[in-house]
Amino acid sequence: MNTAIIQQIKNDLVASFDAYATEGMRNAAYELVATVRDEAKGFGSKIAATVCQYGRCSEKQAYCIARAYVEEGLTCAGGFITVNH
Repeated sequence: MNTAIIQQIKNDLVASFDAYATEGMRNAAYELVATVRDEAKGFGSKIAATVCQYGRCSEKQAYCIARAYVEEGLTCAGGFITVNH
């Protein structure tokens, strides 16, 4: 498993949903979360739907979303996540 990549994405997601995040960071995070919501299967997709609905993301939620994103090989055009998996 790509633990370092998952951790990087998780940290980026948490920072992007912070009150001090820029609009660009937040938009890129929503794009990634929406990708997981729409294209992933299972628990990660359900967590992503909750984050999209309420606009908040805890570290545990971010980890589940990041893990689903990496494990399912998803991609999105979000600007703040620059990892190749």
